[in-house]
Amino acid sequence: MPLSGADLGFANLVNANLSEANLSGADLDGANLIGVNLNRANLCGADLGGANLGNANLTGANLSNATLCDGRLVGANLKDANLSGADLRDANLLNANLSGANLSNANLSGANLANARLDGAIGLYRDEPIVVRQNESPRSGMAHVSFSHPMYAPVANGFSLPRPGLPS
Repeated sequence: MPLSGADLGFANLVNANLSEANLSGADLDGANLIGVNLNRANLCGADLGGANLGNANLTGANLSNATLCDGRLVGANLKDANLSGADLRDANLLNANLSGANLSNANLSGANLANARLDGAIGLYRDEPIVVRQNESPRSGMAHVSFSHPMYAPVANGFSLPRPGLPS
């Protein structure tokens, strides 16, 4: 069954094995993808807005130009994933592994990257700091991250953090 362009919005695919699947252009909006194996899958241009990808394996996956805004990727493994041009606005990437990921032209405005691994990530610019500010809810324990880039609005009351794996 071809999955390219498939409508899987709000589907329950917990722990499914979709390794190397072609889901390019698929609608996975709001889908439950906890623990799913999407190792080396093609999700180019897919809509994963609001999807739950907690502890998902997306190692080497192609997520270029995918929509992941408001997505929950807590503990997800995105090692060596292609996220170029992806929309990750307000995504929760707490404890995610983004080492070696291509983040060129990705929109990470408001994304939570607390405790995320970013070593070797491509597309993080040395002269453009990662800015972290406290969430409006002091009990949430969440940090929101914005990248200072011409396409993003400045973040008030922020502070610069060193980026692991990048020269100072």
